[in-house]
Amino acid sequence: MSGRTKTKTYTYNEHGWIARIQTSDNMSSGEIAQSFVYDALGNVQKVEYYQGNKMTREIEVIYSSTMLTEAFLDHNIESGDIVITKFSYEFYK
Repeated sequence: MSGRTKTKTYTYNEHGWIARIQTSDNMSSGEIAQSFVYDALGNVQKVEYYQGNKMTREIEVIYSSTMLTEAFLDHNIESGDIVITKFSYEFYK
């Protein structure tokens, strides 16, 4: 057995939605975390990824006026790259 232990700590906001997930590992010195931002309806607006205290990635969710997911904006802070993923929908009767 390796003796490796990973621990995840979940923090919730006043609505009971996950606000932050922190992951620590006894085999590495750093901690990784994800923070979640919601709109008033509980839709995820943004997820921020951290390595220690430094933000490494940010994903923003864009919704249409009908509250369908319109796009993801995925920003890699370290490289400066932004990947935009757009969604379209077709409805059939």
